[in-house]
Amino acid sequence: MSHPDVLFALRVLLPDVRIDTSTGADAQAVARVSDGHSSWAVLEQASALRGGERGLVQEVLRAWRVWEERGAPGMYDFGLHLTPDAHHTFTGDDPHGPGWTPLDR
Repeated sequence: MSHPDVLFALRVLLPDVRIDTSTGADAQAVARVSDGHSSWAVLEQASALRGGERGLVQEVLRAWRVWEERGAPGMYDFGLHLTPDAHHTFTGDDPHGPGWTPLDR
């Protein structure tokens, strides 16, 4: 989960969720996830701890699946099309093509 491409996509799909990664004592990746209010999760290779109302573990796993299903684009494959009234996040060369919108909870 510490790869910048997946972290970028997760940030696009879950804009209100913060994910911090580090390496634990056993050299395994650890992700600390928070909504900045009352929900949190700690994800390690074989386990997850969580607290609060939101199912952040499930939200992160769902967003990861969406990223993979869309071809696992790298962070430099994303673009942002801005107009005075809106913005559109996309991948590929067509700024009017299929977009990446935040996932519903």
